[in-house]
Amino acid sequence: MEASKLVTTPYILFLDADIMLLNKFVLGECLAYQTDLITVPFQTETGFNWIFRLCDIQQRLSNWLGTPFAIGGFQFWKTEAYWKTGGYDETHMFAEDYWVSQRAEKMIIHKTKGVWTSARRFKNKGFFYMFLLTIKCYINRNNAEFFKQHHNYWI
Repeated sequence: MEASKLVTTPYILFLDADIMLLNKFVLGECLAYQTDLITVPFQTETGFNWIFRLCDIQQRLSNWLGTPFAIGGFQFWKTEAYWKTGGYDETHMFAEDYWVSQRAEKMIIHKTKGVWTSARRFKNKGFFYMFLLTIKCYINRNNAEFFKQHHNYWI
């Protein structure tokens, strides 16, 4: 059973294990927004931050297009809004963060520099693989079957 089904608080935070909150106020800052979903930009290892700045642009563009994309490493939801989307689909093998976040009615990208993660995915898979996978996810944004395959993401 998905642990989120046990949540009884007004907010729910999905935070990956490899995310470090260096800004101890970031969660309190997120509470100030009155919106369904909040995400943040990430900082990473030297030489890879440019990729995350491109991800920031992608997130703003997806929000503007009405298909918000909040990286699963940090998704701060109003619990009611999260369940209104249907929540995470346990049959999805990858990009479940995109699948659920694109169903949010309103998403805010909270500007902070206090959230850090490893660049391991880009080191392992490379920028172009990840970029093409992002495009495929957008093209298949309404095709649940696409997300039920791993697309070599975890290999």
